[in-house]
Amino acid sequence: MGRSFPQTSVVATVFAAVVMSVTGLGTSAGEAVRGIAVVIDGQTLEIGGRRVTLEGILAPPLAMDCETRRGKPYPCGGLARQALSDIVEGKPLSCTVAATAKAGVPPLAVCQLGPFLLSELVISTGRVMARPGVSERYDKAARAAQLLGEGLWKGRFPPPETWRAAP
Repeated sequence: MGRSFPQTSVVATVFAAVVMSVTGLGTSAGEAVRGIAVVIDGQTLEIGGRRVTLEGILAPPLAMDCETRRGKPYPCGGLARQALSDIVEGKPLSCTVAATAKAGVPPLAVCQLGPFLLSELVISTGRVMARPGVSERYDKAARAAQLLGEGLWKGRFPPPETWRAAP
C-alpha cells in the first residue's frame, strides 16, 4: 500500500522547514533571532536553527589562504571564523534581520553581544573587512585594524570583492 496524502504532506512540511532554517528563507526583515550562536564562517552564524549573515562584513571564504609579509600561506578564512568564534563563544546574541534573503543565501542581520555590535567587534580584529558604505562605525573599526596591522593587515590578501558574491 502506498503512502497516504497526509503522510506525504507531513514529509513535505518537514523538508520545507529544514530548507528554510538552513538557508534562512522564511526569515523576514525586522525579525528577532536570539540565542547562542554556532559560527559557520567568518560572517555567518546559526542561531536557534536560523542562519544569518552579519551585516557590513566581508570575510574571507573558509577555505581561503592569504600570505604573510614573507609570502608564507596561512588559512585566513579559518582564522576569520576563529576570530568570530572567540568573540561569541557561549554568549547570548540578539540579532535583528536587516534584509530578507535571496534564495539559498542567509539573510543579513545586525547582531549585538550585550551593548556591542558584533560586526564592529569582529571587524576590529582585522580578520574580516568592513563592507564599504554600510556603517561609519564599521569603517572606523576597519581603519583602526589596518593602522594597527591587525589580522589580514599583517600580510597580503586578494581584493575583498573577489572573495565571494555579495549576499
